Amino acid sequence: MAGIDEVLKFVETSEKLLQLERNEEISQTSVLQESSNKKELERQGVCLLKLRIVSSCTGLYGRTVFTFERFQPGADDNSLPSHKLSPGDIVGLYPAGALG
Repeated sequence: MAGIDEVLKFVETSEKLLQLERNEEISQTSVLQESSNKKELERQGVCLLKLRIVSSCTGLYGRTVFTFERFQPGADDNSLPSHKLSPGDIVGLYPAGALG
């Protein structure tokens, strides 16, 4: 049964390391948000400005899923700029001008 004990120890260690990594990522993001303006955050790919909701639907486990596009009146291309956001990321949504 040493095999199961080793697996359990590996899982426990992995959970602790993943939690440490998550906490560090949250800390780094907070520092970045406090020390940079919105345009700089967008340039770094951690913020998307001037978006509008194109559609919404209910996803797995009752989660609301939104589809966004760039809001640029008169522009032919409303695709999103390069960014580091990925499915499942927790994001903040604010009305235009709400964050100064």
